[in-house]
This record gives sequence, structure tokens and C-alpha cells, in this order.
Amino acid sequence: GMNHLGELTRLCEIAEPNIVVVTNVGRAHIGELGSQEKIAQAKEEIYKASGPETVQIFNLDNEWTMAMQARSKAQQIKYSSFNNMADVYMRAERLTWDGLDLTGHIRGIPGHTFVKVLGRQNTANLMCASAIGLAVGMDPDSIWDALATIQDSAWGRNQMVPLSNGARVLFDAYNANPDSMSVLLKNLFEMDVKGRKFFVAGDMKELGTFSEDAHEEIGERAGGIGFEGIWYVGEFANAFARGLAKSHKPKIFLSSASADPQTAKEFAKNFVAGDLVAVKGSRGMHLETAVESWPLKA
Repeated sequence: GMNHLGELTRLCEIAEPNIVVVTNVGRAHIGELGSQEKIAQAKEEIYKASGPETVQIFNLDNEWTMAMQARSKAQQIKYSSFNNMADVYMRAERLTWDGLDLTGHIRGIPGHTFVKVLGRQNTANLMCASAIGLAVGMDPDSIWDALATIQDSAWGRNQMVPLSNGARVLFDAYNANPDSMSVLLKNLFEMDVKGRKFFVAGDMKELGTFSEDAHEEIGERAGGIGFEGIWYVGEFANAFARGLAKSHKPKIFLSSASADPQTAKEFAKNFVAGDLVAVKGSRGMHLETAVESWPLKA
């Protein structure tokens, strides 16, 4: 990983990678690096510090990684949801709580498959994985076949956790930044649930002087989703609440310094069968403590 300049250069010296990719340049670690320009500079080190025989994979759907691709003279594999001339081109035709309907082509070989991962943002991850498959010598048909075998997400990444009362938890609290929070909220807005929607939001770390504005921005976005209730965990509850006030405040709003089990149990009294509870915050907020306090389905 990286959150300072020079770290990826050093990691390339150690690992001497054969295949490299920057999946995205967003606002994660902006508090450490100071700007998206610096974030992009730090991430581009993985391309600049890799050897001449390294295969470089590029995301053509991000302005920063597009610029990196234009500067690169190495062997390239490109992926995109908008440019059908890319080596890997995929679009999510349909989103459900069970997964994605993907269609597109891999090196000109068309395909259509259902993949059991949640959220439109995973289209980019699946394209990246497919590009890596090409880089290690897999043929396109084998990649299409493999996509269909993917199972549930890893711990804390869009993980569906059923509760004993029939509600479901979307546990996405492995980590968080303004971009990943916005993606989660967009998914929650786009996708229907049988019951009501709840949100447990935690602080987003490593934002430095951008913290207040970022949490206010996410609060405003959250207000537009139509949550029945929100529980905010962390020190930026006031900034989040200011954002909510600009949009729409839910019927229930709680805040606390930590994900303490008592508050978790109080909040869970509102859940009934068919409800969806989204949980997201930075790793340091330990929001799994709240989920572990709820009646999980055996």
C-alpha cells in the first residue's frame, strides 16, 4: 500500500513486479498527501519504477490513470466501460442484491455472465482482474468462464449479513473514503429493498484538513437516499449532520463516539424483516463491533 510519496518506488525495488496496475485515483489518503495531484503522482510511481519488461495495465475510465497511460511507453493492456476499443470492455446491464449482469468483450471475444458481487463499481474491479488474466496468459473464453464462478465478497467488502429477524446488513466497513462512500450511497439509491433503509456511518480517516468538508458532503448525499434512520459513529458527527440538514434528515438520527454495543442494540430495535442496514466507515472505527451486537442469523 501507499500513503506517502516514494513508497511505491521502494516497493517496486523490493518486489520487481512483472504486472502493475493503478485501479483508481480518488481522495483516499488526501490528508497525508495534500491533493489529488500528489495522490496521482505517488500512484504513478508503480509504472515509472517497474522494469522495461513489465506489463502495465490501465483504467481508461479515470482521468488520472488515462493521463498515466498516455505517458507510458511500456507494453499495455487497457480496460474501460466507455471505450469499446479497450482490450477489456464491460458494462453492468442489471444490478441486483445478488450480483451483476455483465456484458462486453475481452480482446474482441464477446461475453455475457452473471457475477455474484454487489455494486456497479465492481465492474471496474472485474475488468481489472480480467486484464490481469490476459497479462498472465489466460485466454478470453477462460476468463469469461471464471468470472461466473466468483463467490461472495471478502470480509467487510459489500458483505451481506442476514439478521435473525429477517433484516439484512450490508457490511462494507473494511475501509472508507469520500469516493467509496459516495459509491455505496449511489448503489443504495439505485437499488430497491423490500423494507426500509438504515445507515451506520463512521469517520473517514486520513483526510486531514479536508475532513470537515468531506463529512459534510457525505452527510448531504446520505440525506438524499431516504434512510429511515442513521447512526453516525465518530468525531465528525456534527459535520455529517450539517450535510444532512442541507438535504433531508431521517426520522431517526443517533451519534456516538464509538460503535458501542449498547447504542448498537438501541439502533437495532428499529429493524424489521425486509429492512437493509448499510454499515461503512474507516477500518479504525471498528464498526464490526456494532454488527456483532445484533442478532445474527444462525
